[in-house]
Amino acid sequence: MFYFRNSPPAQLSEVDPEQLESVNEFRKEVAESGVLYWMYKSPSDFETLARQHLSRQVQEWGKSWGGVVKEAEAWQAKKELPKDDKQPVGDSLGDARSITAIVFEQMAHVDKLRQRRHHDPEVIHRSFLEAQVILDSSPENDDWGQIAAQQAAALVMVALACRLESSDSAKAYVANVCNCVLGLRGLRIDWDTQDANELFELAVAARDRHDDDVLIWVKERAMS
Repeated sequence: MFYFRNSPPAQLSEVDPEQLESVNEFRKEVAESGVLYWMYKSPSDFETLARQHLSRQVQEWGKSWGGVVKEAEAWQAKKELPKDDKQPVGDSLGDARSITAIVFEQMAHVDKLRQRRHHDPEVIHRSFLEAQVILDSSPENDDWGQIAAQQAAALVMVALACRLESSDSAKAYVANVCNCVLGLRGLRIDWDTQDANELFELAVAARDRHDDDVLIWVKERAMS
């Protein structure tokens, strides 16, 4: 995990253009390689994020990482899926995957995604973190867990759609991520092209991260 500070210097004269360019280039390489990184504004923000992330990593030990047996079992389970069976999107390893892992995994299944010029990277990171907290604090096998998955999916959809330029690849990507998040609680949406277009445009037009229209759309179409 990498952390980058995103706050203005006390004086512009303190900025070294070459160093700033190098940092931005490195951050771009980190993102393209699939490595997790987060933005923070103050030392207290960094402390909060680091504590939350380290705590989650400790909890995930032996489940999604850091355990030869667990990793081998997960790999074998994926290998043994019948090729002819249609596996529901987002339903392969269940809770073993985090929101951020899903976001990066699904990038491998679409063409190059273009980001909008004007977006705040911190917004998307906070949306992912909040969505993960919603899921982690919900039960896995009842109605409340499914409601949590719908809320988390809607939150992530708005964050992604507002960051990505509109394209067929972006719309397919957002739809796949949505289904993967829903799949963590046994839900899915049977997508078609019109649905993907409709959700993407609805998410782009969202008034804020917790847009009711996007959540209602997801709730109306999600099924177990």
